[in-house]
Amino acid sequence: MNGDIPLSKVHEGYHLHENLIESFLKTSEKFFENEEYTNSILFSILAWEEMSKLLLLIEYMKNKWEDIPFNEWKKRTSDKKVHSFKLTDRTLTSKRNLQSKPKEELEKMKKVFAEHGLYIDLDDIKVKDEDDEGIQTFKKLNEVKKLIMYNHWNGKNWVTFNKITKNHERKITANILLELTKVDFFNMIKIKISGKIKDPDDFFKICLENARKLSSLNFQIDREIMRDILDRTQKAYHNSPT
Repeated sequence: MNGDIPLSKVHEGYHLHENLIESFLKTSEKFFENEEYTNSILFSILAWEEMSKLLLLIEYMKNKWEDIPFNEWKKRTSDKKVHSFKLTDRTLTSKRNLQSKPKEELEKMKKVFAEHGLYIDLDDIKVKDEDDEGIQTFKKLNEVKKLIMYNHWNGKNWVTFNKITKNHERKITANILLELTKVDFFNMIKIKISGKIKDPDDFFKICLENARKLSSLNFQIDREIMRDILDRTQKAYHNSPT
C-alpha cells in the first residue's frame, strides 16, 4: 500500500526515534534538576508517547521483517485518538506479552521475585479491557499535557496545570514519570533490543533493582498523590458549565 514504511527504512526509523526519546528524557532530567517540574512532566510524557512508535518499529525490525502498513503507523500519528493510543499502547503491549506466557513461566517469575521481597500480581497483568485503572491513569496524562502546553478556557474559568497543583505535587509527579519512563526505556529498549547487556544474570539484576524501586512504599504513596493530580486535572479540563 502507498505510504507503507519499507523494511529498508525501518532500522533508520528505529534509531531516529531512539535518539528522540533519549533527547526528551535528558531534557526532562535537566528541567527536574533545575526544579522546573512542570516542564519535566511534559517532556517525560512526550518520551512515553514516542515509545509507542519505537515499539512498532522494533516489532517489524526484529520479528516480522516486512514493511510496516500505513494504517499501523497512522494509529500513532494522525488518528483521532492518537494521543490516548500512544499513552496506553506500551502498557497494553506489556500486559499482552505477559498474558501470552505459559502459566508455569509466570509462576516461576512470581517465585523468583518473591524470593527478593517482591510480589507480582498475576491477575493484574491480565488484559481485561482498556478501561482498567492502570490504562485510565495513562489516558489522563493527555489532559495534563494539554494544560501544560496551552492556557485552557473550560467555559467557566481559565485553567492551567500550575494553578490546580502545588509545587511539591508537581515534583512528585515529575519524579514518578521520569523514573517510570527511564526504567521502561532502559529495560525494554536499550537492553533487550539493542543488546547492550549480554549476560542474562546482569539483565535480571537490573530488572530486579528497578522493580524494587518502583514497588517501594514511598513510591506507592507518591503514585497515589500523582493519581489525585491526574483526577483533578481531568475534572478541571472538562468541568465546563451546562
